[in-house]
Amino acid sequence: MLNADKITLISLFVLSFVVNLALIDSYIIPKKNESDKIVAYSAIEQNTAFRFGQPTKTYLGFRFFTKKSYKFSLEQTFIENPEITISTSRIFRNVTNVYNQNGNYSEQLISGMNGINLYVFLILSISSIVSILVLTLNGNISNTTFSSIVTFHLFMIFIATVIYFMV
Repeated sequence: MLNADKITLISLFVLSFVVNLALIDSYIIPKKNESDKIVAYSAIEQNTAFRFGQPTKTYLGFRFFTKKSYKFSLEQTFIENPEITISTSRIFRNVTNVYNQNGNYSEQLISGMNGINLYVFLILSISSIVSILVLTLNGNISNTTFSSIVTFHLFMIFIATVIYFMV
């Protein structure tokens, strides 16, 4: 096995470990519930420009910041009452549930491991495991296959990072 293959294999093991740990942390390990208070919020908006005409703003949701330094985003929903209860994952402190006496807002969560990032992490988890199997079981892969594995995973990491910090 070439030196680049070993580095790639180790990188894929680390990637697989971190991604699977994040998934296990968000969906299997029991959550921590605590009371908190919303101290600030901002609107998440998208500017759409037309070739002829005025640009329009579309409101996608709201990003909330709490007294205990949590932040989360809700799709098209504003929380009127600042007193909330938050469920968070134990390791990465991702917000998994938000509710108060007015209702449960967990279905509208789009930040952290909710929304599209869940699917990106699932794709990264499955693809990294398959790539590890391909690299270990098939000792004679072409340069094109090797480049495709590296490029795909770098692209997916980039997408996950952009989505995580944008929402």
